[in-house]
Parts: sequence; structure tokens; C-alpha cells
Amino acid sequence: MTTRKLNRCHGRSLLARQAGRGPLFVSLPALVIAGLLVIAPSRSALGADFVLIQNAKTGAQSVTHAELKELAIGKKKTWPSGGPVQLVLEPPGTPELRWFAQQAAGTTDETLYAKIKQEVFKGELRRPVSVTSDKDCVSAVAADPGAMGVVSAETAKSLPAGVTVLAIQ
Repeated sequence: MTTRKLNRCHGRSLLARQAGRGPLFVSLPALVIAGLLVIAPSRSALGADFVLIQNAKTGAQSVTHAELKELAIGKKKTWPSGGPVQLVLEPPGTPELRWFAQQAAGTTDETLYAKIKQEVFKGELRRPVSVTSDKDCVSAVAADPGAMGVVSAETAKSLPAGVTVLAIQ
């Protein structure tokens, strides 16, 4: 007889037999909670912790969702200050771009990015500045008087002079 067979008796483990109980049962709510903890996306992945930032020289205090969409796809090309709109975006597949796509157009990041590329090709929109971090985004927004980008809410707590949060109404 193998060790495994010796440790099992009528479907019960040796530990369960010694405790005088049957097979170990875990309650369904405990399994559900454990499963959610393992597969639940982070708050950042859900987009709960991102904000839109802008160069303070844009002259805007806030934008509506409709105005944001027009800015994102090149229908509105200038800010109230008269300066050209410059998007500063992370690549498709990032939580920041997913959040921006949902806020700006109610769509996926891939769909919005395809639309942006189309508008750039047609000459209706300036090519977005591509960044790979919040720090790079803040630097690019600070350097261009018409720039706007997306950063984490945590990063937005310590923006340099000349970069502000752009509220979405």
C-alpha cells in the first residue's frame, strides 16, 4: 500500500479522521470573498484614481464630457486662450488611456486611439505626445501651453506650478 493510500480512509484525509470530522468544508461566502480578492482589479485599473491635467495657460477651468470628446478627436482645436490643443497620452492598453477613452468618448482605448490616428492623418488633430509615466506626462504638459494629459490622483496632489487639474463636468 502506498503512503497516499495509508493517509486516506474512505475519502477522508488523515487530518480529518484525527479531528473526528469529515472532509473539510469551507463556506460559500468565504470562497466568494477569497475569489474576489484574487481576481478583483485594482482601483487604478478601474480608473477610479485618475484625473485630467492641463497647462494652466489653456485658460480653461473645466470641460464637459461633450467638450472633452471634441478636444480628444480634433473637432475643437483650440483652448479659450487661443492656443492649440495638444494631447499627452500613454499608449493603448494602459489604465490611463482606458480611463481617458471612457471619459472623453465613452469607448475603449483602442477605438479612441484609432480615431485619434485617423484625425491626425487627416490633419484635424495634432499628433499626441506619447509618454510612459505620470512624471513624463506632467513634464510634457508643463512644457506645452496647450497640453492636457491624464495622471493618477496621487500624482495630481503635487503638480508643479503651471500645471493644474482640469475638472470634468
